[in-house]
Amino acid sequence: MNTGPTDLHHAPSVHRVWVAVVLCVAGVAIDFATPLGVADALFYVIAVIACLWVRSARTVLYTALASTVLLFSGLWLAHGWEAFEHGFALLNRSLGIITIWIVAMLVWRHLRLDELLRSRERMLHENEMRLRFVAQYSPCDISVQDAELRYVWVIRPPPGA
Repeated sequence: MNTGPTDLHHAPSVHRVWVAVVLCVAGVAIDFATPLGVADALFYVIAVIACLWVRSARTVLYTALASTVLLFSGLWLAHGWEAFEHGFALLNRSLGIITIWIVAMLVWRHLRLDELLRSRERMLHENEMRLRFVAQYSPCDISVQDAELRYVWVIRPPPGA
């Protein structure tokens, strides 16, 4: 059984992480360009989705956290304290944060399940190789039949074994 670190816990490649960073910076730039009350969390959500390409569960969570901070700080930097007096702007930002975290949890779950699938496929392959080795050097005939009693796998011992 493999007890080493999984692919999801390895450091992601730096050039792939930059995609998420650039999309977050684009989100801040959009914050400065849009009027107060316009929902502009799309680039932050896209940055979280881009973490599928990065293939790191930790990066998904860090990107969602950074997007949350940037979404509110972009509002404050672009419009100052008056932005927090507008209920509609806060509602839009709150819905954006909810969307970011829902997408982050879905991406994180997808990456975890993908890694689990890869791990199980590796284990299955290792077990298959062990079975082939044992069957190849067994002194007995080994056969497998399907439901209709057709032979699907037959191993005969080498002569003289």
